[in-house]
Amino acid sequence: MRLKPFDQVMAILLVILVLALAACIGVMCWLPGFEESVIFTVNAYLTSQNWLIKAIITVACLLVIFLCLRVIFIRRKREPRQKVEPAPEGIMLKNGEHGSSFLTLSAVDAMVKKFVRTNSKVRDCKVDVKAVDDAQNIALELKTVLMPDVVIPETCAELQKSLTEHLQNMTGVVVREVKITVEDSTEPATPKQRSVK
Repeated sequence: MRLKPFDQVMAILLVILVLALAACIGVMCWLPGFEESVIFTVNAYLTSQNWLIKAIITVACLLVIFLCLRVIFIRRKREPRQKVEPAPEGIMLKNGEHGSSFLTLSAVDAMVKKFVRTNSKVRDCKVDVKAVDDAQNIALELKTVLMPDVVIPETCAELQKSLTEHLQNMTGVVVREVKITVEDSTEPATPKQRSVK
């Protein structure tokens, strides 16, 4: 916060006046006859018929009061806040001299679903895409329903490899992880889920 020039000058004057007054009182209180001088000065002011002296003293007192009130109730000028643009919900593809390019997570989600559904061994797929490494790379979690009579470990491993290569070739983004959870298969099996990471 910055003070206005007028307020800066007022604050400096007040500090100078207070320092000068404190220094004078601090020195004079040790001088002999200090009490008598104070009493004499007060009596001279009260009994003086010179209105000019009274006016000068009164104006000086009012000036000090004004400076004190000005400093107490000073209004500080607020600096304009810089607008922070929200980071896009996605991953950065490129950051060059002409600007940045991003790929939204929803776009990655659509690409993954489209690719997975071309696999004849996968009946259905749910995708969860997460940006990792400060939105530079991605991690995928797939919940799949496989066709019957497929070898689950081999199918998952092939899908992980082909999907990773496809996304990296299409977008240039590094795929850190592809986690596949097999939720269902039509072949007879226990209801327990099989998970391949």
